[in-house]
Amino acid sequence: MIGDLTADQAAAASGRHPDTIRRALADGSLHGKQRTRKGRWLVEPACLAAWESGEACAHHEQKSNVVPFRDRSAS
Repeated sequence: MIGDLTADQAAAASGRHPDTIRRALADGSLHGKQRTRKGRWLVEPACLAAWESGEACAHHEQKSNVVPFRDRSAS
């Protein structure tokens, strides 16, 4: 079983530039995770394959309870 890929490994596997992968991760079009804030990105191979084929991975279909800071209203 293959583990999660770093952004550089995902770039090498997909033939894309690492900055392209990082931009896709940052804008949410490619599903990935960070263990710590501003940590390195990790991508599951299935998510990378779905992104390359223009589909959403199963993770994107799940609802998250995380609200980005910029979307929170001042109370």
